[in-house]
Amino acid sequence: MMTMVAVGIGSAKELPALSKLSVSGNRIVNEEGQEVRLRGVNFADPFLLENDHPDGDGVPDHHFSKKIVEDFAAVKKLGANVVRLAIYPGYYRLVGGESYLTTYVDREVDLAEKNGLYIILSYQVIGRPGGWYDAPSDATLWQYPAKIHYTDSEMAVAFWNKVAARYGQRKHVLFEIYNEPADETADFTWADWRPTGELLIATIRKHSNNIVLGSGPKYSSDLSDVLKNPYSDSNLVYVAHIYPITVPKGKDLVSEWERLFGFLAKTYPVIVSEWGFSNGGDETTNGTLEGYGRPLLDYLDQKKIHWIAFIYHPMDPGQGQLMLESDWTTLTEFGQFVKQRLQGGTTLSKLSVSGNRIVNEEGQEIRLRGVNFEDPFVLEKDDLNQDGTPDNHFVEIEADFKRIKKLGANIVRLPLYPGYYFLVGKSYLTRYVDRMIDLAEENGLYAIISYHAIGRPGGWYESVSDQMLWNYPVKLYYTDTDMAVAFWNTVAARYCKRKHVLFEIYNEPADNPNDATDDLTWDDWRPTGELLIATIRQHSDNIVLGPGLNYTNDLSAVPTNPYSDSNLVYVAHVYPNTVPKGEDQVSEWERLFGFLAKTYPVIVSEWGFHDGGKDETTSGTLKDFGRPLLDYLDQKNIHWVAYLYHPPDAEPPMLEADWTTLNEFGRFVKERLQS
Repeated sequence: MMTMVAVGIGSAKELPALSKLSVSGNRIVNEEGQEVRLRGVNFADPFLLENDHPDGDGVPDHHFSKKIVEDFAAVKKLGANVVRLAIYPGYYRLVGGESYLTTYVDREVDLAEKNGLYIILSYQVIGRPGGWYDAPSDATLWQYPAKIHYTDSEMAVAFWNKVAARYGQRKHVLFEIYNEPADETADFTWADWRPTGELLIATIRKHSNNIVLGSGPKYSSDLSDVLKNPYSDSNLVYVAHIYPITVPKGKDLVSEWERLFGFLAKTYPVIVSEWGFSNGGDETTNGTLEGYGRPLLDYLDQKKIHWIAFIYHPMDPGQGQLMLESDWTTLTEFGQFVKQRLQGGTTLSKLSVSGNRIVNEEGQEIRLRGVNFEDPFVLEKDDLNQDGTPDNHFVEIEADFKRIKKLGANIVRLPLYPGYYFLVGKSYLTRYVDRMIDLAEENGLYAIISYHAIGRPGGWYESVSDQMLWNYPVKLYYTDTDMAVAFWNTVAARYCKRKHVLFEIYNEPADNPNDATDDLTWDDWRPTGELLIATIRQHSDNIVLGPGLNYTNDLSAVPTNPYSDSNLVYVAHVYPNTVPKGEDQVSEWERLFGFLAKTYPVIVSEWGFHDGGKDETTSGTLKDFGRPLLDYLDQKNIHWVAYLYHPPDAEPPMLEADWTTLNEFGRFVKERLQS
């Protein structure tokens, strides 16, 4: 049986020599016969990197001389196994072929090998061989005028004679014969282009039998006519370049991708060697993550098509699809998405409810077990040592996700306080939640977004925590129903296509404990629950989590009138004070929520204890509460999420004051997650 491998993962010091690649049917395989899927990033032309000045001060940045070593290490760390190097004909000729290669390309070919990366050398021409070419870019570097994308065929042949001879025996080098065949002045078909493609392939074959990458017409976006007369070379991968502009508005993306290039993956290996997007970018790249980026990579994953994101270096802030901000270090939204997918963000299967089970897309039963994180605004603004300076723990959130994955969790619950969400505004999602959702996926974790209100919808709310952050006074757990609907309209729309996200509609419905006349019944609460579910369903069919009464510890009334949604998991919160002292815990757990697990999936999305804790809700012991509860949940196959991973002053805490060391509760959670 053929296995697919990720090549070159690990530190550069430990990397074995890269195995030479070849084409076998519609696959790329290494010398051991293992299938290899290439995924990586594009680098800018090295002459451009050395001589450009994106800040407009007229002084070359010399980025190639200063940073190219770091760049290769950085993309390796992202998870790439291939880099595509764009070589502009104009700069190659301007510098002088031999000098260009010795100054720039030799070094990049060596650095790729050192970092365990394959490298594609792309002749970065745009236009019709011997005819029209893309001239607006000629002034990219005003002090170095050159026909950057020049299409002279004799130049292309001379280029490949020299380049293939020089690098043709390097096992990790692949050759992309011609960047983008195109003609804006006349019709230009596959039949028109193919003879030049064959000429360039034949030129390379005089010197090397390494894989070649063959493009098609219309800026390499259209391979629909290939099967009429394919390239004759048997060690060839077909190339597509796919941007938001590729599919006209109003047409179905997947159907068009299948027609233009995807169909060919049944017969030949295909690589999308350029793709990218920028929300608000130029007409070619103007697209969004959810409207273009994620659907494209989901499609490429489904078809096992290779891909290379364009472009890593921020050469021109107006260019659009840039992976880095202008500081040359911080990843943009596009860059974050590339990182996420390179690091395995496609492993999670969408969950759904089947009877009383949660199953993945393959029909396998999944049991969710994990931990709760604190609201991200609190993590950033809290001041635990009371020195007047925020702890800013949110900068450590990436490490926290890695830690809980290592504990054995497969899910994280993200409580979002209404007060802080509406205080911060739109940037709450872009600054905090987007990052946490991405980190969850990168680490193979499902994520529950919980609207963390406590109280009666439209009435009493738990106000004792309004001063949690003294310098940010808000109605933390506010219960305004219109606010809740607005929250879910925004949040469900934003994360509707994220397979690993679940939505917990409302944290804890409860009545006023100081008002004997305030008795919140299931019939009182259920209409609000149905309203919030219906709001989410306008945007997403992902699993929703529906709470019970009395701070979500009582589901006993559910059978009288269950939620109407069929893709719903019932929620219980269970603490030491849930069962009054003197009563049998197991019997009460069964009465309050356990009985329901025969009919519906149930998740205890909050539970925890603190031996000697100051909070009467959570004061309990491992022996008397923690172990009996999890034994019961295991017996009933009930899902659970421990509360609360951080901060250390939480009730109940899982961490000591150093934010790293697990306390008794934390060690018990680890024990059960790893059992």
